[in-house]
Amino acid sequence: MKALEDLEDFAALRSPHLGNDVLEALGSKLKRIAIGGLPYDYNECISLEGIETLTSPLTHVRFEYCTKVGDQAIKELSGRLSGTLTELAVIRNFYEKVAKLSDDSIKSL
Repeated sequence: MKALEDLEDFAALRSPHLGNDVLEALGSKLKRIAIGGLPYDYNECISLEGIETLTSPLTHVRFEYCTKVGDQAIKELSGRLSGTLTELAVIRNFYEKVAKLSDDSIKSL
């Protein structure tokens, strides 16, 4: 995964089995990331632990159908990226075991 270190953009939508290992391998040059699963095949691998390993000053972040991306992940991103983040998208459909999103995490942005 050495090639991932020099990327500025990383997109792996419709990838329900990619996990935190990929996030850990992304380098400090990364500016935009889009990752996730499908409406009928969720990504249950990306979590707060992986998000905490992102070290680059991201400007655009997009999570689609990631069941473990919720309040804590959004708060982590807003704290780390408060000076650089210009776009955040969290797309998902209702599923009772999905990490919750609330007004508190949105207010932290």
